[in-house]
Amino acid sequence: MDAEGQGSGWQELTLPGAVTTRVAGGYRLWLQAPPGSGAAPLPVLWLLDGASLFPSVARAVAILSRRADATGVAPMVVVGIDHDPYNTARRDAEYSFGECRDPAGLARPAEYGGGPAMLGRIRSLFRQTIESWVQIDGERQALLGHSLGGYFALNALALQPAFIRVAGAISPSIWWDAPAMQSALSAMPDVGQSLFLGAGGREEPTEIRKPADERRIARGIVREARSAATIVEERLGKGRVKLAIAEDEDHASAFLTVLPAFLRFASAALSR
Repeated sequence: MDAEGQGSGWQELTLPGAVTTRVAGGYRLWLQAPPGSGAAPLPVLWLLDGASLFPSVARAVAILSRRADATGVAPMVVVGIDHDPYNTARRDAEYSFGECRDPAGLARPAEYGGGPAMLGRIRSLFRQTIESWVQIDGERQALLGHSLGGYFALNALALQPAFIRVAGAISPSIWWDAPAMQSALSAMPDVGQSLFLGAGGREEPTEIRKPADERRIARGIVREARSAATIVEERLGKGRVKLAIAEDEDHASAFLTVLPAFLRFASAALSR
């Protein structure tokens, strides 16, 4: 087909209303602010694993918040955080808060425990960077993570609840150190924070039919999410904890399935 023929006009797409910048330390931030954002500070949703998740979350917020009265999703700034998305060893190190105690006996990261430092970067370096573009409301901040990012979000809520008003942990890797996670949540002070937990029913099979099932059963992502919800509900009360199990979804698809429910929950919690 010649240059003037059908299909010759393809162009690279960009995400409307989004900007990105590199930050010291090899990080990249993606940012989407509501249209017409003025000088008034806005609520912010920090999103881990931004390289893979920012496009989906940013578009969901943009579309659903157009009719906040109908969807329950309010306009907010979305900030994706990431470094090299293929550097899983660095992800293990920076999203964890201690040694890995994998009940399946498979994960043995060489480096771990960088979570507190990563949380500090969000509070200082990353916030200062995005405020050169848009003003955010320090009293209305949410954090969303998937898998090991969900484990990070839970730890952030337990350790610094005054900073993270709402935490979203979807398919969280609580198995990394379930006893330590349970202890941290049990000791968490009540300062008005809220928690959303989500998972896919297919993440935890009831019987072993293939090799990966043994690992999934041992790690018990659904089981541990239910346990965490119970612990936090006892601390904060029912209205500030939500558990969403998408029965027909797996570890990858659960995130997209429960995302609208998280956005509604976060919007309500940030408006209180």
